[in-house]
Amino acid sequence: MRCRGSHGQDILRPMSDDIEFRRELVRGSVVSARLEGGAVSDQWRADSKDYINGVIDSLTFLNRTRARYGLPKVMAL
Repeated sequence: MRCRGSHGQDILRPMSDDIEFRRELVRGSVVSARLEGGAVSDQWRADSKDYINGVIDSLTFLNRTRARYGLPKVMAL
């Protein structure tokens, strides 16, 4: 199913299994950050929602996070 992303881009809506899989990956990342004594930012949480809902892919999610810390982009996973 096609729908519009938060920035007006045309995206494919992921199937519910994809959403659950991505949600579990994000939960694991949050737990990992907390176990290391860290926290996740509101910006990261907003990006994670875009990732879970299929608005962005994992590479874009990674690069948004890296950009916040002044790190270079990754071209491929």
